[in-house]
Amino acid sequence: MFCPKCGKINPDSSEICSGCSAQLHTENEEKNSPKKGKWLKGAAIVIAVLIVVTIVVLLLSGCGGAKLPEEHMTF
Repeated sequence: MFCPKCGKINPDSSEICSGCSAQLHTENEEKNSPKKGKWLKGAAIVIAVLIVVTIVVLLLSGCGGAKLPEEHMTF
């Protein structure tokens, strides 16, 4: 992260610039910035739902099931 006051590069976790001691994160920036893991959690939920839907569709369509030859079927 660049210091807005002096331009020095600081680690992203820093709250105070190591060069000029200026505050790097303001309360407004932290409230308005998206959380790093928030989109990842949403993506994981979407993937899980897609997997469940795929499994249900495969089970309902009978894919992968063994079919008996017609001569062995009884009606």
